[in-house]
Amino acid sequence: MSKPHPGRPATSDYITCAASTYRVLQASDLPADHPVEKFNRIYQALAGDDGVIDRQKFDPTEHRDVLPWIQIFEVHEGPRYKARLLGTGVTTLLHGDFTGWYLDDYISGEILDHRNHEFGTVNYTNEPIFSMSVIQSERVYPWEVYRGIFPARQGDMDLLFVILAPENERLKNTTFL
Repeated sequence: MSKPHPGRPATSDYITCAASTYRVLQASDLPADHPVEKFNRIYQALAGDDGVIDRQKFDPTEHRDVLPWIQIFEVHEGPRYKARLLGTGVTTLLHGDFTGWYLDDYISGEILDHRNHEFGTVNYTNEPIFSMSVIQSERVYPWEVYRGIFPARQGDMDLLFVILAPENERLKNTTFL
């Protein structure tokens, strides 16, 4: 994470090539056993008739393999999006834990424009969006990531579940006795 400037919070230190490499995907484009594909199956099973997951129906302990890659955002007026939860895989990718921060406090420019557009579209249509792009940290080489954004709700609060994981991440299919 970069050092904070006086009067301004720190920002993620990843450099964006995400805006120029961004591409929308269909659910059928997602690799089998990728965290985004797995969460899409969870979404399909839990979404109500309105296309929204009621947060009370999603028990994280039943989906521990997806948790490192999940982000939960609250939708606030503006609209602004406040990170309620960032999984450990996401905080590793972003080189920081931005839980409790508004999205526009830690990303900016074209990436923020893309996220705001995606988040707003999902929140308005109640349909998930899938995409991929290349992101790069100042510290490491660039890598491709898949992303899925899903509509959710807790009481009167609109939420977004965002799954973000490297392109080569796969979940093991395990059976518990």
